[in-house]
Amino acid sequence: MRPLRGLVGGLGLALAGAGCLLPAPAFALSTGDPVAISGKVTDTGGHPLGGLRIVLEASRKSLRRGENEVRRVAASTDAGGSYTITWPWDPYFNRFEIQAGVAIRRGKEEKFEVFERQSLSARQLETGAVAVPVIIREGERLAKLRSFETQVQTDDERRVFTELGQPDEVRIVEYPDRREATWWYFEAGRAYRFESGRLVQVIPFDPIRKF
Repeated sequence: MRPLRGLVGGLGLALAGAGCLLPAPAFALSTGDPVAISGKVTDTGGHPLGGLRIVLEASRKSLRRGENEVRRVAASTDAGGSYTITWPWDPYFNRFEIQAGVAIRRGKEEKFEVFERQSLSARQLETGAVAVPVIIREGERLAKLRSFETQVQTDDERRVFTELGQPDEVRIVEYPDRREATWWYFEAGRAYRFESGRLVQVIPFDPIRKF
């Protein structure tokens, strides 16, 4: 007589071979129930970072049907670095990610520059309330991106910024009698050189595409 354990194992293999799938466990939430995702965003020194955009990205990807659908819900951190996102539960989605970053304008378009990502599981969300603290490790680069627009002061600078948005790189050289700044736009294939805010040179080069 075969042991019961062997019979059960054989039955499981037979079902798998026949293409039968056991039903997924039911979630405790119903479609549309609110799920609160909250936390605090800080730098590596523990200092709170206000004014950042926090996005919950929900997606569903299925190799069997080739599905790839994404839904996003966003919020901003307050002065203390805290945020709360309310997600209406939808069991259709099976992948979740918290993204922290800033909105940056490139020409006439606004792009979301992500600094940190954290994956969440459906099981975490089905509790109805999830705490997700976020630590931004690239604090220096973040500070430069956020402060750039406040430094655009002259008519020449505003004209270039309006046309192309935030440059990919800024190089500044201080002289006793002037301040020289070069704004590099790699995909546009142009660099703009300013002296004390006045545009003095446009340098063309072969565009450099990001990979």
